[in-house]
Amino acid sequence: MTAKHINRINLQRAIVEILPLQGGKMPGLKAADICSSFEEYFPRSKSDGANRRKLERELKDLIEEGRAVVGDVKARPNLYLRPASEDEDEFDSLLWAYTVGHIEDHLESVLPHKKLEAAIKRLQDPDAGVRLSDSKFRIVPDTLRLLPAAFDPAVLAAILQALMEGKTLNAVYRDKAGKQTRPTLHLQAALHRGPRFYVFALKNEETEPVRMYVLHRFTSASVGDEPVRVAPGFDLDEAERTGQVNFSSGEMTQLAMLARGYVADLLRECPMGRDQQIIDEPAGNLFDCRVSVTVPKAGQLLRWLLGCGDNVKVLEPLEIAKAVAAQSGKTAKLYVEG
Repeated sequence: MTAKHINRINLQRAIVEILPLQGGKMPGLKAADICSSFEEYFPRSKSDGANRRKLERELKDLIEEGRAVVGDVKARPNLYLRPASEDEDEFDSLLWAYTVGHIEDHLESVLPHKKLEAAIKRLQDPDAGVRLSDSKFRIVPDTLRLLPAAFDPAVLAAILQALMEGKTLNAVYRDKAGKQTRPTLHLQAALHRGPRFYVFALKNEETEPVRMYVLHRFTSASVGDEPVRVAPGFDLDEAERTGQVNFSSGEMTQLAMLARGYVADLLRECPMGRDQQIIDEPAGNLFDCRVSVTVPKAGQLLRWLLGCGDNVKVLEPLEIAKAVAAQSGKTAKLYVEG
């Protein structure tokens, strides 16, 4: 629900509240009286005609909805009353029903793609119609919450401006080894992942590959004069699906593993991929189920598997099974040897 629509609902409700009750001593209110009562909605800076037309639209809707009536139809100008049957509780129910319907429409584009975080963020938008404070409605990641790396706010402002204007970014960038370069970047998209903010960009005159640059390694940045060069075939959704956002080459792999305990319960409710299949293991087996799914071949996968501890056993591919075993062995050795 947009702020404009919310303002209109509030105005209509306020109009109804000041209207005299039908059957009472007052014959009703003139349109001019109503306008003068709500100067924030009908400012004197506007012409009387503009304010009158705006109010007439609201009154017409209120009359059609049965929330206002014209008193003496012969009287000129018209006098408006609130019908004795006007029920604000019923109106509140109708308003909430509208809000719920609007929320469903608002989220329709993200829910089919299983993007729950995007859905929740849309609900936090003031225009979405759900006005709940952070103390009652928030997003908490299920990973260790690291503080973001320090960055220059002016750099972030330049990045966002370049993205919005479709211009190049003149950057001073320091890589992991401390080497400083001055690339001209053609920004394709930006991504906030965990405690880090990344941009996808083509460098200088390159047409490929699209590289990832992390915000806190920019020493400075300014918006250039050249129009941005679009990378053929780049798509942020595809980059996320194939694991490129986790520094994967985009290669996918068929993962097969045994799972038990909380991991088995988690994967039944929150699949790792759209083609995930779960087959229950026979009663009495060491693990609860066998899981098979297509996933990006990325470091994030290995870190997640290691985080599951002894609740998973990787069966395929063999290289990932060996990597998990090797890393688990190295970790165990640290504790055994003291």
